[in-house]
Amino acid sequence: GCFTANYLHTVIPDPTVVLILSMIVGGLTAALFGFIIGLPTLRLKGDYLAIVTLAFGEIIKDLINQDELRPIKSVERMKILVRNMLSDVLNALDKKDPKYLADMDNRDREGDRLNWLIARQVNIHQKDIMISRRQGADIVTITRCGTISKTIERIGDHAIVLTNNLRSLIDDDSTNLVDEEIVTTGRDVVTLFSDSVATWVAKDMDAANDCLYRGEKLVRESMSISRMSENLSGKGALAARIISESVKRIAEYSMDISEM
Repeated sequence: GCFTANYLHTVIPDPTVVLILSMIVGGLTAALFGFIIGLPTLRLKGDYLAIVTLAFGEIIKDLINQDELRPIKSVERMKILVRNMLSDVLNALDKKDPKYLADMDNRDREGDRLNWLIARQVNIHQKDIMISRRQGADIVTITRCGTISKTIERIGDHAIVLTNNLRSLIDDDSTNLVDEEIVTTGRDVVTLFSDSVATWVAKDMDAANDCLYRGEKLVRESMSISRMSENLSGKGALAARIISESVKRIAEYSMDISEM
């Protein structure tokens, strides 16, 4: 509504007319976007409702004011979101408490929206290279933000795979030994993921090489967990194999980020 009112002030010279139109059109525009944003967020409560409301405000502001488009900043937001999703999955298994898995689908959709936003930001930069120059960023780094965000989105998808298979392990006491290995290796993989994104942002080649070394080790550990799960039976065995494969893929995706 404020952006609409401000725009009317730039195109209508008459102060009386623009005041009346700004109040009417600005109010209607604010109500329209409030309705659009409200529909998909009616099921959210508390902090999640506040986060989504603020996120929509940031998205609209960025789309209207191109000088504020910063894909790298959005990538870091996406990293934090996905990292917290993975950490909560591991906490659920470690503490045998499914409450940590609440709202995972909504958080995954938020990651999808951030991925869309980054793609939009990258597209705008590619169409007008002067935006990147004003921000002191090179177009190659901006373009790679799109690739990084897609990779992070895939990691977020694996968080959902972990969530969907975790309940079988939580309810099965016979998988406790495998559970411990998954939690230990999984936490190391989450750290690797976070470090890989930070390494890419900082353009630190030494740290990137260290991430690659750690990633190879974690891939081997994930494969070892998969072999351990072969000694299990029932739903727990299948769930453990699927989870170990997802942990391995997250490690591999993190290595991909380090290599960029």
